[in-house]
Amino acid sequence: MSEALVVRGKLTDLTKISGWVDALSERWRLPQATTFAIHLCCEEAFANIVMHGLPSEEAQIHARTGVRIALHNATGKVNLTLEDGGVAFNPLETPEPSMPKTLAEAAIGGLGVHLMRQFSQSIR
Repeated sequence: MSEALVVRGKLTDLTKISGWVDALSERWRLPQATTFAIHLCCEEAFANIVMHGLPSEEAQIHARTGVRIALHNATGKVNLTLEDGGVAFNPLETPEPSMPKTLAEAAIGGLGVHLMRQFSQSIR
C-alpha cells in the first residue's frame, strides 16, 4: 500500500502532514511506536527542507515548489520518502552531534538528523 501527499513547503503545512500520517496509521493499523517514529522523522525532515532547502517564499510562488511526501507499507516495514526541488542535502554526511553534558550546555536545534537516525532502521 502506498499513499502520497504534496504540500506547499511551508511550516504551517505540518498540521496537514500530521493529520495525514495519523489517518494512514489508523487505516493501516500501525503500532503507536511506529506512528510516533513516522511523525518524528517526517516532521524533522520536512522542517529541514523548508528552513534550509527551499527557495524564498516569493521564489516558491513563482516556481510552484512543493514537497512530496510518500508512505509505503509492505511486509511489515513502512518507508517514508520526501522529495523536493530545493538545495541538495545528504543526511548521511551529517556527523553525529556532540551531546551536551548539562541542560545549560544544550543548544536549541541541530539534533534532527540524529533523531531520525534513532527512530528509523535506515536513512538514505
